[in-house]
Amino acid sequence: GFALGIDEQEVWDYPDGGVPEVPMEELVARVAEAMTRYRPDLVVTFWPASGATGHLDHMRMGLVAEQAIDRLRAGTGAYRGPRHIAYALTPPRAMAKLGGERGRFVVENQPAPTHAVPGNTASKLKGWEIHASQGDYVRRAYGVPARLLYLVWDKEFYAVRNLEEE
Repeated sequence: GFALGIDEQEVWDYPDGGVPEVPMEELVARVAEAMTRYRPDLVVTFWPASGATGHLDHMRMGLVAEQAIDRLRAGTGAYRGPRHIAYALTPPRAMAKLGGERGRFVVENQPAPTHAVPGNTASKLKGWEIHASQGDYVRRAYGVPARLLYLVWDKEFYAVRNLEEE
């Protein structure tokens, strides 16, 4: 995260692919506690039913984030959770064409985006390169190098929920 310009972050010692094995209560409590310390107005997470890429860790953490927010909203503390949740999504057309069976699963299980913003291709590529288990993920998953994929996929898509209106 620091290499990508994130000044403050926490890295928890869970193995890649192992998050679904961690007790839900442990994850929800840790995320709720972190939210209480950082007090975000906006939480960015994954859509629980698709995880943006069908990655089980992403799907689990999307659900964890929702449950942590629900816990904070129902609580009596000074911080009652964020005002918005932004779910990171994968572009449906690109995922349907390039993602194979996993892509179809993602497209069928994520909502339509409500927001699109310009992507930062250089940061994305750097992130893929420095994350040990992800270095060759795009090529393996989609059959094309990451640089080529991000030439056509130059936006980030989100479904945003306004929790104050719910």
